[in-house]
Amino acid sequence: MKTQKITNRILIADDERSVRVLLTQFLAKRGYELFEAADGYETIEKVDEHLPNILLLDRNMPGQDGLEVCRELRQGSHHPLLYIVLFSAHQGAEEIEKGRQVGADAYLTKPCDLTLLLETIEEGFKSLEEKSRASLDPLTNLFNQNHFGVTLERLAARINAGTDDPCTVLMLDLDHFKDVIETFGEELAEVALKTYSQLLGEVTRKYDLPCRWEADRFMMLLPETDLDAAEMIALRIQKQTDELEVEGGLKLSVTIGIARFKQDSSELVERVKRALDAAKSEGRGGLKIL
Repeated sequence: MKTQKITNRILIADDERSVRVLLTQFLAKRGYELFEAADGYETIEKVDEHLPNILLLDRNMPGQDGLEVCRELRQGSHHPLLYIVLFSAHQGAEEIEKGRQVGADAYLTKPCDLTLLLETIEEGFKSLEEKSRASLDPLTNLFNQNHFGVTLERLAARINAGTDDPCTVLMLDLDHFKDVIETFGEELAEVALKTYSQLLGEVTRKYDLPCRWEADRFMMLLPETDLDAAEMIALRIQKQTDELEVEGGLKLSVTIGIARFKQDSSELVERVKRALDAAKSEGRGGLKIL
């Protein structure tokens, strides 16, 4: 997963080429960076690849239809700053409710009034800006503790309902970071945190969720991941942390606790904290599973 930010990227997903051309020509004149997809599977691929903030999504497409695409994107933890506008020739409150239930933010009827479309896009960006301020850590651009908790609660509900496999959580603590601040100063320490956050965004899978928990501590949510796979991910993170180059000759290492979801999200957080404490008690740069 990449770190999140608001861009001017819009993905137009419609199986009718004429519709994609019309919307592309209309929106390009207004300075948006545009991408296109012709079916449901390509839509998900393009969202993963380009991380648009607005998705104009046709209700009826080959492969996966718009409702299925919307549901899949909302079930993952990797597209929280995505505003989905569902297009459909179907009208009525029932259709709008179907879209709302799978996570659509807005619903427009085809053929769409372009002025209304532009207003909807502008409203979408305003909504995302508000969400960004509430969910992102301003220094690292990773998600914050509040967003992590909301995402974990949502995932826990699906796990307990039997619709998702259990997840695993990592808690990561940068070793001796107070010494880093004292030796290199706060300015370079902030550079180190930003650099490390970028590393976490690069080494994780597209559906994982890294966040800055507090100060020099991070959390990572690994959906549908067992303990063996989580341990391999943790070891890879430790290796790349050891190899990370930060300006000024600053070197980092990380201690990691690992815990797998059982039934309760708050219990999971407490257990992964205990795992981290146990790892730190055995020496820095270690790893512990509880």
